Amino acid sequence: MAEAGVEFANVSYALPASAGGEGRVLLREVDLRLEAGTTTAVLGRSGSGKTMLLRMVNGLVRPS
Repeated sequence: MAEAGVEFANVSYALPASAGGEGRVLLREVDLRLEAGTTTAVLGRSGSGKTMLLRMVNGLVRPS
């Protein structure tokens, strides 16, 4: 089996809680394995978390 370039196991991300409220969950319990040297497309509806997932892959945000 090829070595993973990126691997997430059971990763979630929620926006910080606003005053008196709870944070909105954007990603919940995501498992992802991307093989090194491959090209992967991420598809989904608007608001489904694609951009947040990619921000986690390149290290712009950390899982909560």
